[in-house]
Amino acid sequence: VRSMILDVEAGERYFGSHPPEVARDLITRVRSEIPADCHLGLCFFARGDEPAKIHIDEWLPHVQSLHPMVYHWDFSNGTSGPQPYLDEAFERLAPYELPIVPILGTYPDPDSGKPVPEAHMVEAAHYALAKGAAGISYFVLSTAVDGCAGPPQFSAIRQVQINAES
Repeated sequence: VRSMILDVEAGERYFGSHPPEVARDLITRVRSEIPADCHLGLCFFARGDEPAKIHIDEWLPHVQSLHPMVYHWDFSNGTSGPQPYLDEAFERLAPYELPIVPILGTYPDPDSGKPVPEAHMVEAAHYALAKGAAGISYFVLSTAVDGCAGPPQFSAIRQVQINAES
């Protein structure tokens, strides 16, 4: 293993209900048990007070990249494009001076069931890259969840152009 992404969330069963020492203890143990050159990424919600709830300052000395979950279709209840949500994530994470690799959503809006428009998936990727993303990833590409992995999603991903001008 040369890299891992740690999915850190703030819910009641996660770090939001524990003091910072719990996060510090976990990341210190993880880092001490893996090779020194193993890349660790931190996956989390960058909205509102979520970074504080996961005790982000405890994780930062041990990670080399940030992977904010930017699920614009879910965040907007299936009504808005990705730009304001990506702007928020990049603005919030810029002070940490680490590579940012946003995780973009592909799943339908949980309330309406409306799928993410193919054009939104492409726009989100290109916009993130234009803002300086070190890369992008998508959540969730799974046939186990209806509307997450099919022709529209794969067509959108094929349209994403990654180049020096993105």
